[in-house]
Amino acid sequence: MIPRLTLLLLLAAPTLAACSDLAPAPSATALPTVAVLEAPPDTVELLTQAFHNIRSSATLRLEVQHSGEPWVIATDVGNVAFEEAEVSFVAPDTLQVVAGVKIFGLSAGVDLFARGEQQWYRNALLTGGQWQGGVLVPDFNPQQLVASGSGLDRAGQALLGLTWQGLVALEDGRAAHLLRGPARGEEVSALLVNLVQLTGEVQTEVYIDYETLLPLRFVLSQPDVATWEVRVTAVNAAVQLDEPLQAGV
Repeated sequence: MIPRLTLLLLLAAPTLAACSDLAPAPSATALPTVAVLEAPPDTVELLTQAFHNIRSSATLRLEVQHSGEPWVIATDVGNVAFEEAEVSFVAPDTLQVVAGVKIFGLSAGVDLFARGEQQWYRNALLTGGQWQGGVLVPDFNPQQLVASGSGLDRAGQALLGLTWQGLVALEDGRAAHLLRGPARGEEVSALLVNLVQLTGEVQTEVYIDYETLLPLRFVLSQPDVATWEVRVTAVNAAVQLDEPLQAGV
C-alpha cells in the first residue's frame, strides 16, 4: 500500500496518462489515474473486506441515478418508471426511499417506507401526500439486504471475479481502488437495494475508498440499454426517518 504522504503527492501532481482500457463507464465522470502500485492488491481480499464493512454498518445512505432507456417497475399501483432515488437504510430491517419516478407519463415523487414485510407509501396524486399502508413493491423486505447468503452478501460473492484497474481520484479528491468486470444482474440487484431486479450480464464498476476500504460507488451498465450509478453518501451516520405513525415500534 502506498504511504499516505506519497499518495497525497500523487494526487497533487499532474494527472498520469491513463491506459485506454481504464476509460470510465459512460455514466461516470472521467477520473484520472493517480498512481500505479508495484503490485496490485488481492481483489478477493479487497472486495471481501469492502462488503464486510458495508454489511456490518448500522446505517447507510445511498443515491441512485438511472440513465438510458426507461426502466419500468410493476407495482401494486401500476407501472412506475424509475429515475432516481435517495435511500436510507437502518439495520436490520428498515428502509426509506424518496424516489423520482414517472407515473402515467408524468414526473412525480414517491416515498416508500418499509419495515420488514410491511410497507407504506405516499404520493401527492395517489394518496394525497399522506402515508398509506399497502404493498408498493411486491416481495420486498429490507432485511434481505444484510441477511447472510443473500442481498449484499450475495452481491459481494458475485463480484469476486472483477479485476483491479488502478487507483483513481474521485471528484472530491478521494483516492479509490477501481475494479471492473461483468456480473449477473440477478446476483447484484442488491446494489440497487433490491428495488430494481436486473437480469442478464451487467458491466460492473466498484470504487473502494483507499483509506477506509468502504465502497464509495457502484456503476452497473447494460450497454445501449441503461446505466445505474449508486453512490454511498454516508455510513454509520445519523439517519432521520420520516416514518408513518403506524410504523412506530
